[in-house]
Amino acid sequence: MHKWTAIVGVESALFLSLLLWWLLGGTDAVVTPDAALSSAKAAASIEVRRFDTASGNVDRSASQPASEVAPPSVGEVRDLVLFGTVRDFEGRPIDGAEVILDRDGVYAMGRAAANGAYATPGLTEGAWALRCAAEGFATQTRELHVDARAWQRLDLVMRPWHRVLVRIQDPQGAPFASGIQGPGIGTQPTFVATREPIVGRLPPTSSMSIERFGAGEWHPFDRSSEPAAKDARARGFAGELLLGEDPPLHAAMLLRHLVLLSQRIEPGQTELVFTLDPAEFRAAFGTVKLRLLDGSTSAPLAGISLSCQTSQGGGAAGTTDERGCATLEHVLPGPGTLISWMLQVPLEHLVIPVEVPSGEVLDLGDITLTSAVNLRGRLVDAQGGAVRNASVRCVNLDIRDPIQATSGSREAKSDGDGRFEWSGAGHHRYLASASASEGDLCGFAVVDARSGTAPEVEIRMVPGTRVSVTASTDSRAYHWIALLADGVPIARVRFGAADRQGVLHVPPGEYALHVFDEQRKIVHSAPLPIGRKPLAIEVP
Repeated sequence: MHKWTAIVGVESALFLSLLLWWLLGGTDAVVTPDAALSSAKAAASIEVRRFDTASGNVDRSASQPASEVAPPSVGEVRDLVLFGTVRDFEGRPIDGAEVILDRDGVYAMGRAAANGAYATPGLTEGAWALRCAAEGFATQTRELHVDARAWQRLDLVMRPWHRVLVRIQDPQGAPFASGIQGPGIGTQPTFVATREPIVGRLPPTSSMSIERFGAGEWHPFDRSSEPAAKDARARGFAGELLLGEDPPLHAAMLLRHLVLLSQRIEPGQTELVFTLDPAEFRAAFGTVKLRLLDGSTSAPLAGISLSCQTSQGGGAAGTTDERGCATLEHVLPGPGTLISWMLQVPLEHLVIPVEVPSGEVLDLGDITLTSAVNLRGRLVDAQGGAVRNASVRCVNLDIRDPIQATSGSREAKSDGDGRFEWSGAGHHRYLASASASEGDLCGFAVVDARSGTAPEVEIRMVPGTRVSVTASTDSRAYHWIALLADGVPIARVRFGAADRQGVLHVPPGEYALHVFDEQRKIVHSAPLPIGRKPLAIEVP
């Protein structure tokens, strides 16, 4: 999935917002539809630009005065503008509220001025996902259809968060944090609120924790430097649940995706107290055991540092003893990646995806590491020219199934001649995936290093196609989506409790779409030809 560029349409969005504020007087005066529309048109007549966050390109070809904009025909790409006001339930404007729209990995943003007026340019006709966020107010999300009109008004009303302080204590009433300190844990419980109680657990997540789910968000105080947060922490509160709905609701204490405790939030309630035995909390973590061997001599590898990480890093750590054995304790349950960069010895780097069971031992047995191989290649465009400063990631196809995570893998950069070198590979087959922000290019190739050497490969880079994948039913029914080309998994999306949509970026071609459940069984499979136009699909 492409990362959102830090500045989203900054020239157009900022210009529009500032001009709206200036033209409307910079006051809290009520904004009439005609005044807002005329002001938005005046601002946008300077220049409206469409910004593609994946490529970083600004399309100036469509810029023109608003008075010259003719109604576009259905399906025609035009710079459409959404405008309006953002206010609270009392009708007061919300200064600084962000209105963000997302469609197939392309974002557009507007920021409300002091009088609540906003304008979001750079839109095209069709369905968009809208998100409105402001400090102190519940984040609002909705699906929005933008029609062919050049100027379209949407006024938004936001509600303040309902704040509930949460205290965690041990059975003796002491603050729970004092009972869980220790090497390798690196996490604390998080909390979510839902309309109905969570039965069992949430779908596994590749992230370290789930903090935005259901009816609100969890904000721990140990990450905040605000005086109010420090004061609440001093009074024994671990954090606060910010609720976007009024109670009654149900709060659940989580360790990643596992439900440890739950209780009801009553109407008007502003504090919760959870009592948890530190020993029971520790017992929910998993343990990973293994033995590392040198593939050339079969000798044990001693003194090798290991870590079991989530997609956000962190995690438990350990070191192999004289027998090559290591035991990693207090490992977060769920998906992770076992990693060790073999810097001390000339062997392949260890990157193994794992699924760690809660309260159990995952014994990986003997892991034999081969001598290191360097993978080399060259990135070229459609005309055979060098593609510079592109990223290349290599994933071991011999130990990765179509749904396994790729966290922990390193990347190489192509030089001025388009050449790259990826060190630390082993005697395996690898998928080399390359991407370049300039031109929105991507490409891939399979590299066979099983003989101990690898041929230099050429990866032809072409403009990629965005494939937006959305869960159309309860995401607990399935968790992985994989795109296969000639039987090789080249791209994947993992659905979790808070992740119902993902974006794949692949070259046009013939693919197979596979949907997997938690037991790694294929529950849906279909051919998926991908052309040059962005594609949106719903997983059944």
